[in-house]
Amino acid sequence: MNYHLDNRCLHGRILHGWGTRLRVKRYLIFSLDLSDPQIRELYRDGARSVGCEIEFFASSADYSSHVERTGDFWLVDSPAAALELNRVEPRFERLILIGLRDQSGEVISEDVRLSADNRALLEELAAHNVSIEIRRFPENDGKTLTGTES
Repeated sequence: MNYHLDNRCLHGRILHGWGTRLRVKRYLIFSLDLSDPQIRELYRDGARSVGCEIEFFASSADYSSHVERTGDFWLVDSPAAALELNRVEPRFERLILIGLRDQSGEVISEDVRLSADNRALLEELAAHNVSIEIRRFPENDGKTLTGTES
């Protein structure tokens, strides 16, 4: 199972670009900060608009009790959330950066701009044998994030 990171979380490119191509049936969103009920309802509406379910996870304890299903699409909204998620079983082996836009960060690609803090978190993930790649859409070739090779 691949895990995906986009700091904008659930938006058009995820729903229509990734979801359609991968035949997503359920979005699983792990976020340490997504507590606003209005934002969650917007994400529910977005998922419903494409015929999908959605579940939210706010802690690794929530995550450890989930049941995998065909058609799942895991999404985290920050490197900190990815690191927290990877501390519990089942651990993931690949994180695909779809979008991460740190305002003062180094431009890595059109959709990835990394702050020093977020790069350090991704390097910590890579040290735990997580492959990290940048990919706009599923059919694009992935680009390994330089400096995170383990």
